[in-house]
Formats: sequence, C-alpha cells, structure tokens
Amino acid sequence: MLPKPTSNKFEIRRRYAELQPVYALSLVNQNFEPNTEQFYHHYALYHHELRDRKIDGIELVFVELKKFKPQSVADRRMMVLWLRFLTEVAEETSEIDGELLDHPDIREALEYVKISGMTKEELEGYDQYWDGIRSEITLIDGAERKGRQEGVQVAVQIIKMHIQGTSIKEIAARTKLSLSEVETILQNAGLIG
Repeated sequence: MLPKPTSNKFEIRRRYAELQPVYALSLVNQNFEPNTEQFYHHYALYHHELRDRKIDGIELVFVELKKFKPQSVADRRMMVLWLRFLTEVAEETSEIDGELLDHPDIREALEYVKISGMTKEELEGYDQYWDGIRSEITLIDGAERKGRQEGVQVAVQIIKMHIQGTSIKEIAARTKLSLSEVETILQNAGLIG
C-alpha cells in the first residue's frame, strides 16, 4: 500500500511561482555525451538565436546509467533502490516493499506517485482530509497559545500577591494551584530560593 502523505508539503494548490524551478529528469541507458566520462548533465534552456535569452526555472538533467559508477556500497544501494522504484512502482501498484519505504527520499517520491494517480474525487477527498488536519492543528495551536497567555497571567498574579506579602499557602488557595507549583513560579521569577 502506498504511504499516506505525512506533511502539508504535498499541497496540490500552490502559486505558480512556488513551483519553480522545474527539472526534467531523464535517465538514459545509452551514451548520451560520448566525449566525456561524466554521467550527470545539467542543461538550461536558451533561445536558439538570441543566446542571452534564457528561460529561468526550466532545466533539463540527463543521467547516463551506463557511465554511473557508484563510489561506495551506500551509493550502489541507493542506485538499486531508485532503479527498483522506477521499475516496480506503477499506477496499479498496491503493495510497496518495506525496503523502499525505509528511505525518506523514496518514501516522499512514493507519496507524489500516489497523489498523481488519484481521481478528481479522490483528490477532493484528500484535500478535505488535509484541510481537516490543518484546521485541527490551528485549533490546537490556538488553544496552546491561549493556555500560555493564561499561564502568564496567573504567574503575574502570583508574583504580585507574593510582593504584597501574601503567603504561599494563601496564593495556592486563591489560584487553585499546588504549593509546589506556586513555589516553582516564584523560584523561576527569582523571588524565592
């Protein structure tokens, strides 16, 4: 089963400016640039006649698989995992090997694959689901902020009472806090040792 997206970085609706740059990645299984041993080729788009005119935000990357020589065991493992991703994951794929899910970059790619394969109705449901999650997070954040504000107000009240000579026992009774909570607040304020 494809993993559920784990963050809002997969939002479908974004401003076009946020979508740049766009890279076209081509994995080439032939000798693309015969006069070099480099396997990675990064191109920009320029006007054919007006060479000073470049299209910013669109770039082409070619990776020649035949020239790619992993330098370490980790490189070889990643190459194999990405090749498995490219050959094993298809639109009808319902089960994903755990080895692919263990790598964060591949897991992220799988999340994009899942989103790209959704129907219009599924995307709407997906959007509603994440809107609900975001709304809940906003409500929780608001409640935490309110709680912090109320906590600060109580602390200020405790400090004022202490400065006015009210006993710690009386402060605890008035604020409905324990003696140790009142003492902690006063210690953090530097008013008691």
